[in-house]
Amino acid sequence: MFNIIKNDFFVSIVVCLIALPLSLGIALASGVPLFSGILTAVIGGVVVGIISGSSVSVSGPAAGMITLVITAINQLGSFQAFLLALLFAGILQIIMGLCKAGVLASFMPSNVIQGLITAIGMIIIIKQIPLAFGYDGSANPWGNMLDAYQGMVLDLTPLLYLIKHIHFGAIIISVVTLILLIIWSKIPAKFVKFVPGAFIAVIVTTLINWGFSRFIPTLYLDEQLLVRVPKINSMQDLVSQLQFPDFSLWAIYLCPNDHGHRLVRNLIKPRSRRAIK
Repeated sequence: MFNIIKNDFFVSIVVCLIALPLSLGIALASGVPLFSGILTAVIGGVVVGIISGSSVSVSGPAAGMITLVITAINQLGSFQAFLLALLFAGILQIIMGLCKAGVLASFMPSNVIQGLITAIGMIIIIKQIPLAFGYDGSANPWGNMLDAYQGMVLDLTPLLYLIKHIHFGAIIISVVTLILLIIWSKIPAKFVKFVPGAFIAVIVTTLINWGFSRFIPTLYLDEQLLVRVPKINSMQDLVSQLQFPDFSLWAIYLCPNDHGHRLVRNLIKPRSRRAIK
């Protein structure tokens, strides 16, 4: 019993060190509030783990969700509309789970999954290139990942913006991060397995940026290029960070024309006693 608790404790620390920064990064890259990344990490790690009943289930942040979230918000028009769609998607997943529909995944060709993951990886890498050079993309097409596409053709002209916005401090931190990630995975020591390389890279590069602020101010990365995690000092601050689905939009997306709006309103309108009789 003690060995099980001990192993679970150390594994939980590793999972937390991986999932929490990754959730914040995915929320930041998706253009949604950072608090939503923290909240989904807790739900995926605690709530899903409790109700799933499986000892080998995988529930956590996935970088592939960035593309889906950005596309959905862009098409639906707002984050609240996306939350409504997410609610319906969750209900649909529960229904499919009760119907044992997971077996349908066996019919999906593996090359389709590999192609999807490869495409998502390319989009994420392209999205991070400006940040690696020290530009957040707030004033050019890099501000929105979808703007990097013109129809079905990938447009790389936004890379020309980097020439005027190169920050050498960001380049140094990016290079150090890549070196640490590569070297850390090659170290044969056992303790390396319990400490993820990404966590070490975050600590080292944070110290480097702190050193820039003290000794080389020209290389220091200011707040515009840093992840600004929301500060919660009270329960009121916590409640203010929460955003809820806009349930008034469900009829619009379900029936986008005026006739559909009237139909939905008639369906949800309580019947009169005369109609019931």
